Formats: sequence, structure tokens, C-alpha cells
Amino acid sequence: MIIKITLNFFLKIHTSDGKSVNLLNSPFGTLCFLSWPEWENYQEIDGIFGLSALHTDRLLEGVFGFFPLLDKDESDKTATLTLGGRNSKSCDLSNEKYEPLHFLGNRYNFQFLAVKMGYTEFIKLGITLTYPNTMDPYITVPDEFMKKIAYDLGAQTDIRTGKYLVDCKQSFNPFEIFTAENKYIIEPKNFIIKHNVSFFFFFN
Repeated sequence: MIIKITLNFFLKIHTSDGKSVNLLNSPFGTLCFLSWPEWENYQEIDGIFGLSALHTDRLLEGVFGFFPLLDKDESDKTATLTLGGRNSKSCDLSNEKYEPLHFLGNRYNFQFLAVKMGYTEFIKLGITLTYPNTMDPYITVPDEFMKKIAYDLGAQTDIRTGKYLVDCKQSFNPFEIFTAENKYIIEPKNFIIKHNVSFFFFFN
């Protein structure tokens, strides 16, 4: 796909298949220098920095892709994240999970009640918000929770990469997210990554 960008009073993106996307009143800048310690995880990703989905002009389908670091799950089901609406065109609404969104600045957030992995659980009184970040390959969790599960698994920190290394022969519990509406279960195969002879624990 070839993408051409037009800068007028608004930003317009044209693709080679004749489609275009208007981004009204969207802040835009040219990237000059980027300090990015996690660059090794993004070597195959390129694109435009600083574009917010909340500035798009009635965008009905995704135009940006990314390269996942995990192998594709062997399933005939495809997960789709839709923000601010319902997608009856490409989603099976009978299997839909709904979460109320909180709009803060240029980002959608949703509220969660607790996260759990095995016997380790994080619960915080009051409203706790988080946001889906499709560009970051990690699952970000509270530092207190991260330290507990790293200890439970006997994880060792790789100083060079900042990643946690775990013994791949042991068993892992699923990661669970609880909201007021639903319970989401992420199986270990979706956050344990084999690298050479070691395994990375994809949390930070």
C-alpha cells in the first residue's frame, strides 16, 4: 500500500486503493529525534507519530497495521477492538463485550476493578482507569503487582534489555482482568515469548 500525505488546513491521508482519511484539527509535527530504549521490538513498524484516532473524520475502518511479536493464535476467531461505537460489519455482536469509556484528552480509557495472576491480585479502592494501547507490545501493570508475580515465578531481569526471563519448563497461570461489566482471561501463550533458549515475560 502506498500512502501520500497532504498538509492543508487539515491532514489528509491518501492510500493507493483510492481511500482517504481526513484528520480535522489534529496536531501534527515532524519527528526529529526519538529516544526509544525499546526500539528492538519495533524494527518492522513504521508510520506517522502523533495521530490521534479521536481527530478522524468518521473513520469506519482501520487504516494502520502493526506487526505482532507473538505468533498468530490458531483460531478461527479474530479479536476486534472498537472504540466509541459498535461494529456490526466485521464483528459478531452475539460475542460482543462492552465497556463504558471515559474520554480524557486525546485518549479513551476504561475502568477496571482488579487484575489477577494465580494467587497474586491487585485491587485498588476508588476508580482505576487504564487504556488500550495497540502500539505497545507489553501489558502494563502496577509496579507492586509486577514485583509480586516476578518473585512468584522466580523471574530474572535481563539488564541489557530490561525484560524478565522465566524458566520455560514451569507452568504459568493466566492473566485476568476484572471490570464492572466483564472478566477477561489472557492465556499464557499470549504473553510468554520464546527467544533463543529463554522465555520473555511480556509484562512491564
